[in-house]
Amino acid sequence: MATANFSLQTKDRKRLMKDRLVRWIVSFGGLSVLASLIFIFVYLAYVTFPLFSDAKVSWSQGVEISIDKPITYSAIDDHGTQAAFVTSNGKIIEQSLRSGQQTLRQIPIDAVKLKAVNNNGFIVSDSKQRLAFIQPKFQWQPEKGESTLQLELPKDADWIATNAINTSLVTAASDSNQTTFAMVDDKGLIYLMWQTADASMTQPQVTHMLTTIAPLGSVDEIVLTPDAQTIYARSGNELAVIRRGESHLIVRELVDLTAPNDAKAIGLKLLSGAHSLLVEYDNNQVWQWFDVVKQDARQLTSIRSFDFKAPLDSLLPEHLNKGFITVLTDGTLQSNYTTSERVVLSSTLPNQAPVRTSALSNNNLYALVLSGDSTYVGKIDSPHPEISFSALFDKVWYESYPEPEFVGKQPQPQMNLKVNTA
Repeated sequence: MATANFSLQTKDRKRLMKDRLVRWIVSFGGLSVLASLIFIFVYLAYVTFPLFSDAKVSWSQGVEISIDKPITYSAIDDHGTQAAFVTSNGKIIEQSLRSGQQTLRQIPIDAVKLKAVNNNGFIVSDSKQRLAFIQPKFQWQPEKGESTLQLELPKDADWIATNAINTSLVTAASDSNQTTFAMVDDKGLIYLMWQTADASMTQPQVTHMLTTIAPLGSVDEIVLTPDAQTIYARSGNELAVIRRGESHLIVRELVDLTAPNDAKAIGLKLLSGAHSLLVEYDNNQVWQWFDVVKQDARQLTSIRSFDFKAPLDSLLPEHLNKGFITVLTDGTLQSNYTTSERVVLSSTLPNQAPVRTSALSNNNLYALVLSGDSTYVGKIDSPHPEISFSALFDKVWYESYPEPEFVGKQPQPQMNLKVNTA
């Protein structure tokens, strides 16, 4: 019988070292798994908490400016270095927001009337009852470290004659191909006018005009969508939704704007994308309206409201997202986002003098406020305005959807809808 040399009572230094090594490896592996889990949660908190942080705005020192005429149009560049103001008498004041230097020039047009079209540009009406659209643009000059204003004046072919229509209201929509004007005459007829080039390129441009069949009466405000397919005409608290047809303009529906709150409607603005209409009321509310498909037809519907503690001095829709900036009469600048339904930021203006005009840069990073005789620039830091707990865990009513749904982000549905033209 073989003799066993192994005994548990005998100390085995080699086995002891192996046991300790294995124990250390197992302990290290367990602690590593625990540390990895802790690191994962710390990292999730690190990347998640900033999504819910408040937006901020930092104001620059005021830069004095002298403008003695009413301001029709104002703009600021995407770098916050240059501002431009157009007065009612056709003067353009360009101001460097860094040095304060001002450049003054006159629009070389026999302008009778100027009208701003949101933040995109302004309409010029001359003594010959012609209309033209001017869209100021800023060009960045890296060698100077600031932008300069580029103003392309309309050529003779760019003017469109109104054919002696006594227009009381006019607005416009412009893209790289053409400019379309929507106007109302003193009888309440709505007109849509645009020009197309002759196919042979030898004849002057051809002017096209569509009109409603019957007048709408007294119209207080009109808004034209960027694609020039829809006109919103407000008469007091009644809104006419007018679609562009083949031979004439078609009143799709008449909407009672007092339906959601029994307040008086006092202003209209298009939200970015032109699928939503922002309606301002005299009770310090703004309601978002957009089309909802009901019975195979689109119906303009009130969706959500935003309450303010003071009357609005101006309302500026943001570019490329679903938010808007408001300047209140109590000296507050506020940013709201529609789908998250929250106040993204609220800031007190650096000067409590009455606000004469305000503007927002195309990248939504800079807000321009002319208060008293000084211009102020607010640099906006709002990286995630669309994030909120309600948007994450509740149903959200997105544009072009028949009802609120649980959707991660706003989709772009492809729908074949019948348009109600009755």
